[in-house]
Amino acid sequence: MYLGDLKKDLGQKDSALFFYNESLALSQDQGFRNDLETEVLRKISEVYSANGDTKLAYDYLVKSTNTADQVLHDKNQTNSELFQIKDSYLKSISEKNAQLEQKTRTIEKSNTIQFRLKIILFLLVLLGLVLGVVFQMRLKLKKTLLHKKEAELKTKFIEERSNNEIELKSKELTSYALQLIDKDTAIDELLNLLKTESSPHYKSLFSKYKKGSKDLWNEFNLQFTQVNSAFYDKLKELHPKLSSTEQKHCALIKLNLSTKEMARILNIEPHSVHVSRSRIRKKMGLKRSENLESYIADI
Repeated sequence: MYLGDLKKDLGQKDSALFFYNESLALSQDQGFRNDLETEVLRKISEVYSANGDTKLAYDYLVKSTNTADQVLHDKNQTNSELFQIKDSYLKSISEKNAQLEQKTRTIEKSNTIQFRLKIILFLLVLLGLVLGVVFQMRLKLKKTLLHKKEAELKTKFIEERSNNEIELKSKELTSYALQLIDKDTAIDELLNLLKTESSPHYKSLFSKYKKGSKDLWNEFNLQFTQVNSAFYDKLKELHPKLSSTEQKHCALIKLNLSTKEMARILNIEPHSVHVSRSRIRKKMGLKRSENLESYIADI
């Protein structure tokens, strides 16, 4: 084709037509591009037109136009196929993107569900631990309260038993004291009878009796201390100013003995018992409305 252009420019039209025709033959035989064939046909039409052969010039121009149309049609078809391929490709990509997006949402949803399940599992484990700790604490507290209650019941039982024993021994001690008083009274009556009858045995028996009367308190106090071991200690702690005689009076008051019975045990006059009681109230700082016997009974 370029050789034909060269011959055309040199004015060698026959040679130009020869090379243009060779170009067409090669293009058709070798299957070259149709757009080059269109251009060659147009150049042949120009050569014939320049020679004054308008019919051949027109025929080749028509062939060039038809070939150009065919090339355009082929390009359009190719482009259409390309567009179809592109559309299919874009559609495929869109579908894949949609699938990928769906998978992504599914994965995110799955991850969210797994995260929530993990949180729920963690909360359940935490709740289980808390309930376990609370259960253990309640069980421990229950055992502690049970042991405490058992200890309180045991202490209460011991206290009640001790109080019952003390009360029983106090009654026994009171009975014992009354027996001593009755015995001492009977001995006193016998001595008065012997004195009235001027018995020769009166003096020896009187001396013996007086000695026994002095020992009466010591014997009673020994029995009282065994029953109320902490009484004197508590009394001294509360009222350290009380004398030993006044402490004896307090011990007898605790047993709820009468003035006459106290006087008999202490071997003093009943009036002295009243005087001692007044001194004791004063030293204890008791009001007129407070009962001495009730106060000493609580010690």
